[in-house]
Amino acid sequence: MTNKPIIPFLVVLIVTYVILMTSSMELRAQDKLEPADEGEIKDVQVEILKDRKVSVPPAQRAFKKIPPQPFQHIIPPVDYNITNFKVSTGEYIPKIRILKIKNEEIDKLYGNYLSAGFGNYASYFGEGSFSSKRSKNRLLGVHGYTRAFVNGPVDGKNSGASNTDINLFGKRMGSVCTIVGRGNWNYRSANFYGYRPQPPPADKNAIRQTYNEFNVNGMIYNSVNGDFNFNAQLNYTLIMDRYSAYEGDAFVKFNSDIAINETSKVLILADYSFMNRKDVSIPEFNRHLIRLNSGYYFSPIDKINVLAGFNIAVVDDKYDKSKKVHFYPEIKVNADINASLRVFFEVTGNIDKVNLQTIANENIWVDTNAKILNTNRALEIIGGFKGKIGSKTSLKTGMSYTKFNQLYFYNLTDQNKFNLIYDGNTKRTNPYVSITYSLNQIGEFILRGDYYFYNAKDLTNVWHRPAYRLTLDAKYFFYKKILLTSSFVAQGGIKALNKDNETVNLNTALDLNIKGRYFLSSKTSFFLELNNIFNNKYQIFLGYPVRGFQITGGFSWSF
Repeated sequence: MTNKPIIPFLVVLIVTYVILMTSSMELRAQDKLEPADEGEIKDVQVEILKDRKVSVPPAQRAFKKIPPQPFQHIIPPVDYNITNFKVSTGEYIPKIRILKIKNEEIDKLYGNYLSAGFGNYASYFGEGSFSSKRSKNRLLGVHGYTRAFVNGPVDGKNSGASNTDINLFGKRMGSVCTIVGRGNWNYRSANFYGYRPQPPPADKNAIRQTYNEFNVNGMIYNSVNGDFNFNAQLNYTLIMDRYSAYEGDAFVKFNSDIAINETSKVLILADYSFMNRKDVSIPEFNRHLIRLNSGYYFSPIDKINVLAGFNIAVVDDKYDKSKKVHFYPEIKVNADINASLRVFFEVTGNIDKVNLQTIANENIWVDTNAKILNTNRALEIIGGFKGKIGSKTSLKTGMSYTKFNQLYFYNLTDQNKFNLIYDGNTKRTNPYVSITYSLNQIGEFILRGDYYFYNAKDLTNVWHRPAYRLTLDAKYFFYKKILLTSSFVAQGGIKALNKDNETVNLNTALDLNIKGRYFLSSKTSFFLELNNIFNNKYQIFLGYPVRGFQITGGFSWSF
């Protein structure tokens, strides 16, 4: 009887459990069957109240201070006992070791040098230099050079040539003055091979020409620059040819500058030449030339430098019938526009010394008994600017106008040789430009172009003078092992007068030369030199073509 009330309760509990389980299964089924747009954000309205302010009640900053505690004596009291201590140490001697800096080693200097080579045209080359060991106050040495071409561009040995030079030198450096001495011998040989189209002469000695030149030079100058600087030279040159012509030239020169202050100084330059000449049909006679240049160098304003002065020349010459004393202005101005640009201007003039040595070095095929006169550069005006384009490129360009009196020219004779003719008043205008590109110690390239406008008074043309000239010089070092150097020359517009007094236009001269040197070590190297690569047998002097393509190989040794 007692269990009857429990049965209805159990029935209710079971029914309730069934209902709850059924509802839970339906909810899970609904979760699995939710539509695809579940999670979509419904459109809602958000209300922003910008004027609403949040107010916070002020904080209570009235803090209660903690009262100081009353002083209390330490019990028991503390007693302090101070005792003086004496510390004694034995005598100490420190061992100080001075740090020595090792002296920087000086690169070894090889004062001796030998080089030799061979090439086509049955050519050979030799060079040697020997000098004393490294010294702070003296230097002695000798240098020798020879270059010979057994054959040449016309009829083999008939156009051969050679050049030999031996030079002795010495230098003594003192605390006050430095003394330099030199002695030189130069021998050059060539042949008059301009006989074409005529057959070669039977006697080869009849077309041979040689020059022997002896020179001694002494110089003294102050070792350290100061308020007074000087340079004095004494020079004597004797030149003789195969046909009994000779000329002696004693030359004395003195240069000095005296400082007035940091930006100004006085310049004095003077020289004297005494020339003694004799030729086959010319009796012995003397020539004198005295030149004095004096100027004042100063800076009137910042970045502008001025040299103002004059030149005086005194001439005593057998063939010169003009006045003996000549006066010329000397004005030079340099203005630095900025750190990369300089403008220059110059007005000057002087007597340019011309002697047998000058002519023979320029044209070895000059005939005997040549009439030689100094050139009077009556007026010369130069202007232009130079500057830097970046850190590696520099540019220089300008123009010069020169008025010459007694300017010499070459004229071909019936003997296939040249004599000298003169123009009384020649004007020349020369615009030019030069560009240099430098790569420090790795390489350098220099390009220069000149154009010449001549106006002669007595001659119909300026014979054997170029109308334009373009040059390019370059060098480059590869990997510290290979050094390449090259030069290129383009020169043209040359006119000449032939034996029939007819004007001849000489072809443009194009000449490219390249030389390569390979360093096996710091002492030994091999070289290969290519000259006149275009094989252009151009003529600088009428009837005398140059050698064509040339190749020379050899070695060099320093020790």
